[in-house]
This record gives sequence, structure tokens and C-alpha cells, in this order.
Amino acid sequence: MKPKLIAFSGIDGSGKSTYIESIERELKADGYNVVCLNPMITSLSKRFSEIIELVHTNNEPTNKDKEIDSQLLSFTYFWGLLEHRRENYLGYDYILCHRHLLSFLTYTKLFNQSTKLCDILIDYIEKPDITFFLDLDINIAYNRLINRSTSLKTKESLSNLKKAREIALDIINSNIIKVEKIDAEIDLEKANNNVKYIKNVILNQ
Repeated sequence: MKPKLIAFSGIDGSGKSTYIESIERELKADGYNVVCLNPMITSLSKRFSEIIELVHTNNEPTNKDKEIDSQLLSFTYFWGLLEHRRENYLGYDYILCHRHLLSFLTYTKLFNQSTKLCDILIDYIEKPDITFFLDLDINIAYNRLINRSTSLKTKESLSNLKKAREIALDIINSNIIKVEKIDAEIDLEKANNNVKYIKNVILNQ
């Protein structure tokens, strides 16, 4: 039997890793076999990012360079999602994914002027059984990112966090993916209630 594919999405700083770790503990405590993945971060995507940085070290990239870089990086994300299909994890009850289809669509649309690549590739990506979108105010997310890192990535700028959230919400409203929105700007006690709620939703898939 194939495992259930559960995805966690949200802008950077929304708490995806924290929630996944908590849900993993809860499910394993109940005897379920769980694997956690980050399919959009692979050796291919890391190596490609290193190459882009090296190529542009002494040369400021043009807008055309940036567009090509973004499309190719989107393809490495797509490849990571293909490599981590649920057929490769038989024997597990649940796959908890740090980012998946919603994140792929969001960042492809954020950094590419043309979405033709996205429109073509989406049919080849399996949809999660459910995606939890961790939603919060962009200023809270930005402050979390500043507190945990001295240098922020391009996608972690305040303007890009705002754009990414808007794009994600538009995708959610299109109903092409089954999504549960979770309030992620809450205190620890309410976060524990969120974990219980998410676990119950997962068990009822």
C-alpha cells in the first residue's frame, strides 16, 4: 500500500520544519512508520545554485540571465519532486514533505516572468493527499528569519515574502490542490493545539 503524502507549505519563516518535527513525533509515538523529506532541496538543486553563484561572481547577471537561471532552478525542483514519488517509499505509512507542489508553483511563479514551464510540468507532479499552508503575517516571518540568520536569501526579502504569500493564496483559492490553512502566528499553547488538529486531519485522509 502506498503511503499518504502530506505536504507542509508556507513562506520562509512560517515554521514548516518545527511543525513537521512535532507531527513526526506524534505519529511515531502512535506506531506509524513515517519518513520526512525535503524534495525541493537535492544535490542537483544545491549544485546548480553553487554554479549560478560562481558564474555571476564577477559579472552582474542581466534580466535575461536571471530568467534563465530561475527556469533552470525550477526544473531542478521539479526533478526533486519526481525523484521522491511515493512509490519509492513503500513500507511507510506517511511521507511528511517540507514543501511540495504548492511551494513549487509559488516560487516558479514568483521568479519566472513566464509560467509556461510551470503549466507544462504540473501534470507530471503527483498531488499530495493534503497540503497544510502555514499562514502568518509577513513581518513576523521576516523577523524570525532575521533572528536565525545574518544573511537572507533573495526569496526571504520582505517584498518577496509578501509576493510569495499572495501567489500561494491565489493558488489555494483556485482549488487545484487540497489545502488546509493553519494560523502559524500564535503562541506555543495554541501551536500545540494546531499539532493535534493537523494530526487528526492526517489520520482521517
